[in-house]
Amino acid sequence: MANKQIYQLDDIGTYTNIDDGDFLHISDTSDGNKDKKVSILNILKKILGNRAFGGSGAIVTADASSQTMSNKRIDNIRLNSATAMTTTGDVLNKLTGWNGQATDLNKLTGIDTTRAELTYVHGVTGNIQGQINGIIGAMITNLYHYGIDVTISGTGGYTISHNDLLTNAGLDSTYLISYTGILISVYKKSAANTYIQQNPDETSDRVTITKTTHPHSGQAMLDKISFKYNDGNNILISIIYRAIPVTGTGA
Repeated sequence: MANKQIYQLDDIGTYTNIDDGDFLHISDTSDGNKDKKVSILNILKKILGNRAFGGSGAIVTADASSQTMSNKRIDNIRLNSATAMTTTGDVLNKLTGWNGQATDLNKLTGIDTTRAELTYVHGVTGNIQGQINGIIGAMITNLYHYGIDVTISGTGGYTISHNDLLTNAGLDSTYLISYTGILISVYKKSAANTYIQQNPDETSDRVTITKTTHPHSGQAMLDKISFKYNDGNNILISIIYRAIPVTGTGA
């Protein structure tokens, strides 16, 4: 081949016609500027630091191929949006281990409860509303009122038994009447259609609460309430009392 200038050589055409094994001419400055050849592949390795495009740990490409990157920091990220993310890796890491759904987070929308208020339920092991309903139910369902207008006959006074109060409440033997928490009011007739409430000092030694023990459960319970008024006395009796379930079996 006659000597030619580089510009006089045939054009190889587009880059698709270049093979990795094709050669370029270089002047090796490290070896006295000797003319040498080098392959296209080695030129590429030199430029890329012996890395490749598109592979794991390689140079990032802009095409749609899958690629894994590590130990890279990317600022002003935009994910499927024109808006840059303001969160950081430290914030996102707080979600590690969370396996919920977006609907779980949406439940918090509009909640005015503070962190301090949520802390109040720490240690709760069951449905709070259910527990509240249970307390309310016990307070309302198990409180009863007994009232009677009675005229004392004879010297024995008047007695209200445990069973009187149980029957008044419409309860069976699976309940008992607590001897504590009983509120008794006594009104003594002073004239026609007029009754005056007896003060505690006036009912001293006149109203007696006697307790006993349930024959099966061993629970303390009311036995009777005795009223020691004189023969012919007309009194109004009002009792607020509490019934509780009998524990154990054999009630």
